[in-house]
Amino acid sequence: MRLTLLCTLLLFSISGLTQTVVRFINPETKEPVCGIYSKIFKNETTFENCGGSNKEGFSRLRIRNVDPNAKYYFSFNYTKYKPIWHEIDLNNRDTLIVKLIKEDYYYDRSDSIFSSQGCSSRSYLNYYPRCPRTLEDLPKDIANKLKQHLIERIGVKDYNKTRLIGGQIIDVDYLQSINEKTAYSLCFCYSNIDAGIGMYTSKIKLDIEGNILEDIGLPRFVGVPSSMEFVPYTEILKKVRQNKKYQDIRLKAEMAYEAKENILIWKFINEIFEDNGTYIRNESIYNAHNGKFLRIDTQKGEWVE
Repeated sequence: MRLTLLCTLLLFSISGLTQTVVRFINPETKEPVCGIYSKIFKNETTFENCGGSNKEGFSRLRIRNVDPNAKYYFSFNYTKYKPIWHEIDLNNRDTLIVKLIKEDYYYDRSDSIFSSQGCSSRSYLNYYPRCPRTLEDLPKDIANKLKQHLIERIGVKDYNKTRLIGGQIIDVDYLQSINEKTAYSLCFCYSNIDAGIGMYTSKIKLDIEGNILEDIGLPRFVGVPSSMEFVPYTEILKKVRQNKKYQDIRLKAEMAYEAKENILIWKFINEIFEDNGTYIRNESIYNAHNGKFLRIDTQKGEWVE
């Protein structure tokens, strides 16, 4: 099942253009958007080309050799915006007008809100897996099984704070050809604005039947009341800033799951590049639920300018 067309998309002809063109528009300002990248796929899973929009919001959709027996698709898939998967005819002189609609779950990182932007993905040789953005993009039985598992783990209330925002779906035939078990590698984001968590992203991996191979990086909330409580991000950040090592504007924040303790942790990272070529990375670790300092993890190495 492929992504449905979710963005506002218009199709009309512009004279003078010799091939299909896309133009990206900000629907609020009505202005063109520069630097937006999109892709063309052949028969859904074969990558053909990509390109970015210019200052006028235009991006040409073209490939070297058009296969008359193949289907071609325009793909636009940014976490921040509603996705597009649209069949195109590269012989037409049409322009696709794409209005960039922001996803309601998306939060930019700020001084008071933490957001991570997605999950890592695996690369395959000459094969591009489908990318789901909602549970409706999964087979119905897989989606139902996954939903039940997540509710049993984190409860209905916190399940409603999660969204499927990306990942990879591997076709059965390709899965067998590479002798791989993971058929669904799914990226979810969890939001808890009262705690200052705009988007915390983590993956869950399933086999072809929907069985769990690697569980989601969220604590088991059900039956563990302490794991459902959070100290606001800003309060913990204030503690960190009291240490002179962590007052630098380049201070980075990350969130992670520690399965052994069934907790989410904050990592406040300070990287130092010394003149003698020494690289030092200090991570100040805090329990996200009670705000307690846990430890400092330090990594050292060398860097070359």
